[in-house]
Amino acid sequence: MTITPFWRRQESIISAAMLIGSAFLASAVLGMIREYLLAYYFGDSTPLSLFYLADRIPSFVFNVLVVGSFAAAFIPVFTKQLKKSEEEAWHLASQALNATLLAFAIVSLLLIVLAPYVAGGLTESRLSVSEFSTLVTMFRIMLLAQLILIVSTFFTSLLQSFKHFLIPALAPVCYNGGLIIGVILAGHFGIWYAAWGMVGGSIVHLLIQLPQVRSLQFNYRLILDFKFGPFLEMLRLLLPRTLGVIVSQVSILVDTYLATSISVAAIVPYTRALRLQNLPLGVFGIAMSQALFPTLSQKALGEDKAEFKKVFLTSFTQLAFLIMPVAAIFLVLRVPVARLVFGTSLVSWEATLTTSYALAFFALALFPQAASLSLIKAFYALYDTKTQLIVSGLATCLNIMVAVFFIQFGRFGVWGLALAYLISSSVECLGLLFMLSKKVGGFPWEQFGKPLFKILTATFIMGGFLYLPLKNLDLFVLDTRWTFNLLWLSVISCLLGLVIYLLLTYLFKVQEIVLLWKLLRKIGLNVKASPSPETIVYG
Repeated sequence: MTITPFWRRQESIISAAMLIGSAFLASAVLGMIREYLLAYYFGDSTPLSLFYLADRIPSFVFNVLVVGSFAAAFIPVFTKQLKKSEEEAWHLASQALNATLLAFAIVSLLLIVLAPYVAGGLTESRLSVSEFSTLVTMFRIMLLAQLILIVSTFFTSLLQSFKHFLIPALAPVCYNGGLIIGVILAGHFGIWYAAWGMVGGSIVHLLIQLPQVRSLQFNYRLILDFKFGPFLEMLRLLLPRTLGVIVSQVSILVDTYLATSISVAAIVPYTRALRLQNLPLGVFGIAMSQALFPTLSQKALGEDKAEFKKVFLTSFTQLAFLIMPVAAIFLVLRVPVARLVFGTSLVSWEATLTTSYALAFFALALFPQAASLSLIKAFYALYDTKTQLIVSGLATCLNIMVAVFFIQFGRFGVWGLALAYLISSSVECLGLLFMLSKKVGGFPWEQFGKPLFKILTATFIMGGFLYLPLKNLDLFVLDTRWTFNLLWLSVISCLLGLVIYLLLTYLFKVQEIVLLWKLLRKIGLNVKASPSPETIVYG
């Protein structure tokens, strides 16, 4: 098995996903350190609530303009154009970057001027004058960080188009490193230094990718030609996706408003639970979808969709095999996880329990959300952004309606938002899968569903073996009031659960366990052979 060095092009989806996932894991670990430091310095205080609130609108604009353009439209059009003319491909790249920067500059200028009104709309004037001033200041600083991230994220998409994944995957690690420095400064000098840490992190995120982008000989030009054919094609793909992102981001803003309607401090446990979920979602879901996208874009260019379906379905079951046991761990060990990450003396037991309740439903939503990421990428590869817009838009509307009912009428706690999220993400996943099947001429559902059923069964049994040692060791052996004992208890439970899961999938003859063994041999044994990239991908 010939090993491709990680700094070179990654032709195998699973090796690229493994690389991206490893970097996401490193970034997530730093992210958890960042969250622990925020809890250590600020506990459940109002300044931390202000920091989380200030990030909502800048993130909204960034996701609409950048995720909508680069992730959805740029890579497939750029990949197609690169095969025809390298000069026109670079022309398209310059156009995409310039247009996005211009749009963000206009929107940001408006937001800077209207910042007090926007911030007031999120909180309904439930803050003191000094607290409101801090919120507006951090809001404006974070807009600067997002402006830098636009260029940096463009570099990420450019490098991924050439199947270079290592440096783009390391960029978020550097970003979190910069943010950690900002949080430490914030702990001593004030919460707004955490916002400046975002600016510093975004600069490092940009600089680490710049040398490899220059090695591609990117010929940047200050142009904006709305008559350029490939740019118009990108815009055609972009508009439905942008609308879809707007709808989903509006849902996040509604959730933020509903959380603050409970209390301003309620945004803290909700955000903490969501960020805990983002750890496995990034390591497995986002990593797999990013690694899958360039290959699907290539397979979609052919008239025969059999190879496209094979790549997608194989990656889909691989994702289920990897993320379902992690979801079980987060579900069963939700309280220990929340305690280990946020359990400082400044965080109350009530806040820890609230975080764990929300985390339970976010854990159940892990697979449908991760699967939806790959499904959306499959539609993008087929130059279809309208179907995803309709399905995701309906799911988002469902999420908003259910969340409003749970919080405003049912008087549920913050966990009601997570439950609404679980319901809507499950509906979105099923809807996207059904529509993709129709688009590609049908999936072999029996062949497709059988491994998923085996994986789900193994995960369910694994959950029982996670719960038993957790309860018995906690009651009779280990005093989990001490952090070391809690950590030891969590490690024992996880190891036992994972061993049971791997044993069951082996007994059930789940093909992905064979793939896992091949990957371990590829990493550790460096066995010399020469399979095709497809052999490695499909296991």
